[in-house]
Amino acid sequence: MEISDVIYGHHHIDGVLEELIKSAPVQRLKGIYQGGASFLVNRRWNVTRY
Repeated sequence: MEISDVIYGHHHIDGVLEELIKSAPVQRLKGIYQGGASFLVNRRWNVTRY
């Protein structure tokens, strides 16, 4: 699995860490916004817990 980040660059992830990232509890963090309902006001504030 490759992870690309604007600040930290590209990283290769494998093994237990890859399984953890792909797990349902971690994936559900994609739908939880750090700003709460502010995401509904301005779509550019797309910052999730993931």
